[in-house]
Amino acid sequence: MNKAHLEFCSSPEWARLVEDELLPWVLDGCELGDDLLEVGPGPVLHHIPSPALQDAALAELARVLRPGGLLAGSDGLDTPARRELHVDDVFVPVDPGVLAARLEAAGFGQARVDIAGDRVRFAAVKTLL
Repeated sequence: MNKAHLEFCSSPEWARLVEDELLPWVLDGCELGDDLLEVGPGPVLHHIPSPALQDAALAELARVLRPGGLLAGSDGLDTPARRELHVDDVFVPVDPGVLAARLEAAGFGQARVDIAGDRVRFAAVKTLL
């Protein structure tokens, strides 16, 4: 991550946005249960340098979750402001139009992908097979 991006992600404004807006939206309708595995808090999917490596990360998440385990997450969409924040940084935005299919290919079912403003949220359940 570049310096501007690191500063933004460590700011009180970002922490407030995550706590007050992003997490409630991402987790709305998700039953987390008593056992929770938090993976990649902070920069995750769009900082993975290729779609193939993103798919490998999704497959690894499917591998470590129990059958029936829930994956819930979010990412930012490709916008001019987000591209500006990522100058000289890794930025490979995820296409929400194909994210459900990518989740299913990684070993998840019941994939849900929603967009609000410049954000995408997704949820999927590890298949029982």
